[in-house]
Amino acid sequence: MFWQKKLSGFMKKEHGKMQSMLDKLDYTNKDFEIFSKLKKILENHIYAEEKAIHLLHKRGKMFPALSKVIEEHNDIEISLYELVGPNIKTKEIKLKKIQALAELLRNHLENEDKNFYPYLDSNLNSEEREEIFEILEKNLD
Repeated sequence: MFWQKKLSGFMKKEHGKMQSMLDKLDYTNKDFEIFSKLKKILENHIYAEEKAIHLLHKRGKMFPALSKVIEEHNDIEISLYELVGPNIKTKEIKLKKIQALAELLRNHLENEDKNFYPYLDSNLNSEEREEIFEILEKNLD
């Protein structure tokens, strides 16, 4: 079933959706609409990955790539919070924060595509990969 697929290929496709939205950003006022859509996708993405990470952690599967992804998720969530928080006084500041979040997200997606998911493909057994697929597919739009 799912275990015959590679997690890296599945998530690369998912990441492509976010990358496509990032590519549309031109750091003008129209970005607020794109950002709203991206924010929802990103929140679902982090939620799904964190559920998968929790499963791995519960099974004693901790490794450096996992810790790096958790750290990056925290940084992204802080950036998201800052964008919707009350401290944003001007559109220019908000646009700069969107630009910083976009760069952070691009780096995160690259890390997951090149390191995290290929590592999981190589180091999880078929049953574990299938469980991760089920979590991701259930929680991603």
